[in-house]
Amino acid sequence: MLSLTTGPAPWPDADAALLALAQRGAFVAQSSVAHRDHLTDAALRASAHAGPALLHVLAPSPRAWDVAADAAVRVAAQAVAARAFLLFVYDPSQPGAFGEKLPLHGNRT
Repeated sequence: MLSLTTGPAPWPDADAALLALAQRGAFVAQSSVAHRDHLTDAALRASAHAGPALLHVLAPSPRAWDVAADAAVRVAAQAVAARAFLLFVYDPSQPGAFGEKLPLHGNRT
């Protein structure tokens, strides 16, 4: 399943990934169009997962966010940099406890 966030902040569907995490057996990734490597890796891993998978992607709509079309990727990058939209991948097939399967690297410290 693909959940695409295009509406303005606050994102009403931003909890889609968090709700999917509660299933514990689902592969869940949250990424952004501004982070192509993260998004590509997450999409490939989600498609290889044997069980259910959710890919939640921040893709700002120029009309809904009132930004120029060429600024949409920059706005997505700024949302991640400000920690308004975190990048993560939860892979239930990885060993360890829940928190060990949910690395948050890629987010600013």
